[in-house]
Amino acid sequence: MDDEQITINDEISIVGRKDYSLHSRDQMQDYSQNTKTFNIVLDHQPKDLKECSQNNIDLHLSGHTHAGQIFPLYYVNELLNINEMNYGLEQVNQMAAINTSGAAGWGFPIRTEHHSEFVIVNIH
Repeated sequence: MDDEQITINDEISIVGRKDYSLHSRDQMQDYSQNTKTFNIVLDHQPKDLKECSQNNIDLHLSGHTHAGQIFPLYYVNELLNINEMNYGLEQVNQMAAINTSGAAGWGFPIRTEHHSEFVIVNIH
């Protein structure tokens, strides 16, 4: 999904955002957030979390950071605050944000930091 939104059975709305690095993506207020649906954002990078939380988003799912993947990148990213979040679950106002370490790597076929994972999210 590239700056697209779909609604499933009038219960769940999913917004897929263009990658932040493209510098040409829609703003969150450009999407119609229905207060009657559970609203999810899929974003490659953990960006604009506060903006999402202020636009009726219930769940933000991202990856990109690979939880540092190669030692000591996780600690450098945390120290320099390079990403809005590097790994895990955070509450941003009423919105839950999950950033996974991913199931693979990028570029270099190694992983010295944090485990590979698939995250299962149960919505009730």
